[in-house]
Amino acid sequence: MVPFVYIKNVIDNPIISAFTGGLNAPGALGTEMDRRLIKVPGAMTFTKNRSDAFSTLDLDAYLRENKVDQLLLTGLDGAYCVDATAHGALNRGYQVTLFQDGVATESSKSIEKLAQGWREAGAQVKTGTEM
Repeated sequence: MVPFVYIKNVIDNPIISAFTGGLNAPGALGTEMDRRLIKVPGAMTFTKNRSDAFSTLDLDAYLRENKVDQLLLTGLDGAYCVDATAHGALNRGYQVTLFQDGVATESSKSIEKLAQGWREAGAQVKTGTEM
């Protein structure tokens, strides 16, 4: 069985909420999983309050407890949360593959430029035709 993990971004900080218009404040619509996602039964959901999902110590503990050493990452935003999480995973010794077609970004950096950086950091990057 391959464990699936979902990460929600919830920031309980009034100053940051003011800058983001409350988008990631607890209970805000921006903290909910996109309804288009297929929710895998039994999948764990972790909540983070920083870009790197490994800022939630429970995530690393869960992965190690379940003997997970390879991660396939998708998500938002490629230049921030996905990037920070990829680097956080690599720094902890995980093998990381990013599914480029499953990473969105609103950054001025193109997804191709981000993918180049992930490769340089030691991750694999795959497209839909390579999966």
